[in-house]
Amino acid sequence: MRKGGQNASDARLVEELLKRAKILVPAKIEKIKATWLLSGDIGAPVWETRNGGREELVDGKWEKTINVYFDALMSDGTRLCSPENKLILDTVQVWAYSLRAKWTGSSLGPRRWLDTVRWGINLASWVLLHKNRFAPKEEAFKYFDKNAAQQLLSELALGGWCEALQFIPRSLVHLYTEAFGECPGEELISSPYELPESVKEKISEYLVRNGAYVDNGGGMSVSRRYFSDVLGASLTSFKSDSFRVFARQFEPGLDHPHLLLESCLDTVFPSQNTPLKIDVINRMVSEETLSAHAGCLEKFLLGRSFLPERYASGSFDVELIHAGLKSIVRRSGHHNLLPLSTGLSVLNAVVTWVFSCGDAIVEAAVYVVGKYEKIRRSNCGAAEAEVQKEKAVSFAVENWKIKSADGSDLESLKEKFGLMPLNKRVKREEIYKSPSFYLILQALVGACALSIAIMKPSRDEEIQRLKRNCLARGSGLLEGYWLDYELGKSGESGLNRSDKKPIPFLTAKAISLLQKLGEKLSVFYGDETAHAVDLFYFPSGATLHRPSDSNLGGRINSCIDVFCDFSETPLDEYGRRWYVRFHELRKFFLIMFFWDGKYHVLDAVRWMAGHTQAEHTYAYIEANMPGEELSRIEAEYVDERLIMLERNEISRGGNEGLVALYDCVCEHFGVRSIEGVRGEEYLCFLEELRADNKYSVKPYSIFSRDGGGEVSGIEIAVKFLGAKDEKYNDI
Repeated sequence: MRKGGQNASDARLVEELLKRAKILVPAKIEKIKATWLLSGDIGAPVWETRNGGREELVDGKWEKTINVYFDALMSDGTRLCSPENKLILDTVQVWAYSLRAKWTGSSLGPRRWLDTVRWGINLASWVLLHKNRFAPKEEAFKYFDKNAAQQLLSELALGGWCEALQFIPRSLVHLYTEAFGECPGEELISSPYELPESVKEKISEYLVRNGAYVDNGGGMSVSRRYFSDVLGASLTSFKSDSFRVFARQFEPGLDHPHLLLESCLDTVFPSQNTPLKIDVINRMVSEETLSAHAGCLEKFLLGRSFLPERYASGSFDVELIHAGLKSIVRRSGHHNLLPLSTGLSVLNAVVTWVFSCGDAIVEAAVYVVGKYEKIRRSNCGAAEAEVQKEKAVSFAVENWKIKSADGSDLESLKEKFGLMPLNKRVKREEIYKSPSFYLILQALVGACALSIAIMKPSRDEEIQRLKRNCLARGSGLLEGYWLDYELGKSGESGLNRSDKKPIPFLTAKAISLLQKLGEKLSVFYGDETAHAVDLFYFPSGATLHRPSDSNLGGRINSCIDVFCDFSETPLDEYGRRWYVRFHELRKFFLIMFFWDGKYHVLDAVRWMAGHTQAEHTYAYIEANMPGEELSRIEAEYVDERLIMLERNEISRGGNEGLVALYDCVCEHFGVRSIEGVRGEEYLCFLEELRADNKYSVKPYSIFSRDGGGEVSGIEIAVKFLGAKDEKYNDI
């Protein structure tokens, strides 16, 4: 009886809540108004909305807002705001409004809301692509049922919106028809990435005749606006790697036998993150991406509550469809790991630049910038100004000298680097043979940034936020140098707390160089902005103008790239160079420190990494504890070795421990190749084996072949149960 009474009470409560909801949510939405909607209405091509308090009203115009552009090109060549698409547009906008108003039960931030609405606009384009089936102009999404959802998510799993909206086959049909006057055969459509040379040549000729090429600075590429007009899609739709591989066939200056190159490189070589074309062609979307698509679809279907006549009758379980597709998507969240040898090579180069070249470059920079600012204030003619600037640089590079290990002068900066005149223009691959003074300064800033990141595990924002007074000197038991910084992860109330950590002399020296540079330059520039007291304060561009904190992270990364090119970090077999980033060095520091001291340094690692809690066990459970982070990093390095073994890049002989571990992994997952199972479950299995002491890892040094005893690299040896790698016993 009690149970029945409770059920009746619950039913009445639900009924009352539904009544209140009906009062709050109008049955029909024809005109909209909300505090977050700054401009726009049902039928408007643009909605201007608030950006979580970041928006600003400047001279009567809103800036930094979140805007939705509804007048998008559709797959049938029309625009969403065309009169014939009124029903579709109204449906999308009513849904978008109800989503932002939280009537659907979902609570999204402005940026997430924008991304979700853009997804809905793509869905509108998809039903128009199949308009004979869905009749969207007359019925909106009425025929978008379970089967349609299954088809859409399957296509999105294969290659995102590029696959679902058929960008590649539609582009090929158009280009071939225009070039040859007939439709391509099925054999070409089924192999769009392997077109015969004769076909590529003929299509390229057609594109030239129609002015479809643009110069992006790195070579001629087919204008994405051309494809946008042809396919009826926004310009941003063509960022897909698979579409870029297809388009590269008509962009010979950008094509590469193996790599999918960027249209314009800012570095001498492609970076380690430049994908292989074969990987792109065969790559499904990630599990995370598919989940995002499924989530957007679920949110879109919530619009049925407001316009039921424009949605399919009856509901279906999107999550069930999503679950059935998880087996075909890319599960690996694996990122490239900084090779241990490359990390040590970078550290050696950093030491040379900071101790040998640092003082000379900073003093020369202070002299040159001081002269530049005087020249600017003198209002002399442009020609005379260039002559005086040239003299200032020449004097500086000839008179400041780099230092030897004992502090004595060696050669001048000009003798060391062969500096070029200011107005000389050279090809990108030749700029390091005779670099400009600004490139030398950039390289030093990059070296200083890396000296902080490689010797003190730091997040990107922690380094970018460093103030010029961040260096402290301890005494007594705390003697040495300390870094005062703001933690990258926020604490209570969303505030970032400050912390102090010990740093080696190398890092302290690098910081002192940046301090000297910033102190002098901020005075020369007369800078009173907040950026004037930041540690990373260096000239903007080769003209050595006053810097701002705009895109400071990007500017620091550019300096690191220049440093890596100067230091000639190793190239891989495809000609890619490793351009280091802070997060990679953070992992490198943590794993090297841990491997050196194992469990005895876990708490020190936790402290140095800026975490707040720790336990003296290897297998940490909490996400903010370093044990889990170390365990995962170690598993990632072991994964690298297992993949190299599978690809025959290292021999099975002498690596018996690694082979035994590989066989165990294959047996556990019931596979012959681990490439297909790499993902969260796979890495967790490696971590579990490690936590159970089934295998262990030890790093070992690789010595140069010239017999000089110099360490040229570092690798890891594995012991699995009773099997050991040959090098494991040498440690």
